[in-house]
Amino acid sequence: MNTQACRLLLVLVASATASPCHAEGSALLTERSTWGELARLSEPTKDCPGGRLEQLRQRVGVAGPSSIEELDRQQSEAEVADRKADAATSIVWLYPVSDFIRQNLRAPSELYTFEYSTDPDRSPWWGFRGLLVAREGCVIHAEITGFDHG
Repeated sequence: MNTQACRLLLVLVASATASPCHAEGSALLTERSTWGELARLSEPTKDCPGGRLEQLRQRVGVAGPSSIEELDRQQSEAEVADRKADAATSIVWLYPVSDFIRQNLRAPSELYTFEYSTDPDRSPWWGFRGLLVAREGCVIHAEITGFDHG
């Protein structure tokens, strides 16, 4: 191979391997257009097309990370408490984990719950809640699991 071809090959290899984790880490699992109102609140950046988790925490109540098992356990406990109280209506679970998340949540991705509402002391107000997946500080997936208003 001649010197120019070797240099070109070296440049191609270097550019292909530069920051592979970061590029892969911030790749979206789903399109932002499916995230509902959260897409408006999670501003994309050059390195995080879904927005940065820390930036989102300044606008939305984010808790976690949580495991799927932890959220399932909380749901189970809520259902048991509901039955023991002989409630006329069953509890509405705030954070049901979808099959999509169950199938696609892989380390180092982390699962978080979130809640957002306008000022509940002023009517009319509205809000929503759900689950999001973040990897390396970047939001890569979000699901709205419920809405509220008053």
